[in-house]
Amino acid sequence: MAGKQLFDKSGESYRPITPITTIQNIVDNSSKERLDSILIKFNHIYIPFEISVTNTRNKVPIVFRRNGLTISYYDTINNKAITEHFIGSDNAAKASTSWVLNKNWDRILYSSDIGDNNIKLYIPNSSLTWEMLSDSLKQIFITNGGTIVNYPDEEDLTVRKSTFNNNATLLSFKDREVNLNEFISEGVKILRRRFSPVEGNADNAKTYYFNGFINETGCKETTALYIDNDTVNKNNNDDIILYDVYNHRFILRSYKIVQNINKTVYFPNWTSEDVKFNNSIYYNYYNNTLKSFYPQLNTIFIDVNTNKKYYFNNNYEIKEVTNNIYYNYTNIITQEDFNKESTIYIIKYDFDLNGKTINIPADCTLRFEGGKLLNGTINLNNTYIQNVNKNINKYISNITGTYGEGQIIYKDNKLFIALINDDITVLKEINITL
Repeated sequence: MAGKQLFDKSGESYRPITPITTIQNIVDNSSKERLDSILIKFNHIYIPFEISVTNTRNKVPIVFRRNGLTISYYDTINNKAITEHFIGSDNAAKASTSWVLNKNWDRILYSSDIGDNNIKLYIPNSSLTWEMLSDSLKQIFITNGGTIVNYPDEEDLTVRKSTFNNNATLLSFKDREVNLNEFISEGVKILRRRFSPVEGNADNAKTYYFNGFINETGCKETTALYIDNDTVNKNNNDDIILYDVYNHRFILRSYKIVQNINKTVYFPNWTSEDVKFNNSIYYNYYNNTLKSFYPQLNTIFIDVNTNKKYYFNNNYEIKEVTNNIYYNYTNIITQEDFNKESTIYIIKYDFDLNGKTINIPADCTLRFEGGKLLNGTINLNNTYIQNVNKNINKYISNITGTYGEGQIIYKDNKLFIALINDDITVLKEINITL
């Protein structure tokens, strides 16, 4: 049946009307397919720009969000047409926080993006640019086709997967195994950091408060953002901490009068000299500058407006606490890390044994270079310990088993030496008379 027009009678006259409906109620006459099912087949959609890139991405209906979806919009802030596609997983597409993350989007270049010598793209802070390179380095790039390849010698150096980013490889010192044919009688293994999630009770976590969320593209890493606000009067209660969804960190909002004009000010990196907030709470209590201004891990943040608790996972994605359980992250070490005999294990970091007992293989050495083995038991097996200049329990929280013959240690304010007695290594106190 052909489409019909509806009319509304008003007095003696009629006027055409269009009834309110939803796209789920609109059906193609020939295929009988709903409009929403038809639309989801299209993989490229145009989105009107709304204030910021984050807000614009958020305008994509959840039903359309998936891996590979391409969107286009015109960035009115930078006066530039943008086309980008989502490279995150389907699960990440359904999560509101990961949907807007820049790392999950790959921008498609236009011919206008290509300059005579290089690509004109936004370069993040702390990046090395062409202008920073010395003339000799520039010459190397030019003569080698723009590429410098540093191959590891696979003797002292190797390439391994990054602990924190599975998509990246790193040049690092190489572990080695015992191989008498290659004149290696003792292996070497560097114990690497890795943050493992451990369930924790939110009541026992370090806690900070904030005043809700903001999505502000103008906040850079170190520069305060000033916005005219003639309707606001400054008072001491106006200084609040917000979580900036766009930049993934906490910022402080304040009001200041500049040349007789009220300004709303966002401090991306504040100190007590900038404002007086809650007895001068410092920026580093909320964000960790060592991790490129990311929020602190192992901390609970409470939104004072909703009383909801939040924490951040190891990818620095914000998560709401459920059932008062959150995940904190600790540098856990396991028995699998000590899997070779006749090996020197180099300990550079503080490791959590997670309450377990780790058995050291035979004929091994624990070499401490700034690290510790905590919250568990190390069971020695004729093991030697190097670079321990203080009480042994400062380095290893609990020790069982036997030391290597001739090992000298300081323990419980006494000096001991490991000696063989009936084929068993035992500790004998060294008596020193001053």
